[in-house]
Amino acid sequence: MKVNEKMISEIASIMKLEFSKEETTELTNELNETLSMLNTMQEVDTTDIEGTFYGTVNQQSYFRKDEPHQDKEEVKSLLANAIDSEGNQIKVPAILEDGEGGA
Repeated sequence: MKVNEKMISEIASIMKLEFSKEETTELTNELNETLSMLNTMQEVDTTDIEGTFYGTVNQQSYFRKDEPHQDKEEVKSLLANAIDSEGNQIKVPAILEDGEGGA
């Protein structure tokens, strides 16, 4: 599969992004290069290669517990850089056209 500039423009429109002509050309070239590398990787015979698993050794996970914590100074600093906030949350404009939020 090859990506062309028309495809990039259509995807950008759906995602509400804007690219200049130069950016579109560069993105098209980069995506085609990535797809070419992936096609090359598909040609590699991995029949007898055992899979690897991220984050496990001997089938045991060594991740930390997912526990919430809140550093009040970090939150204060983050909110200071936000354009709009309410409480401890950053307010962003609605992007979905579903009748809610004025989008």
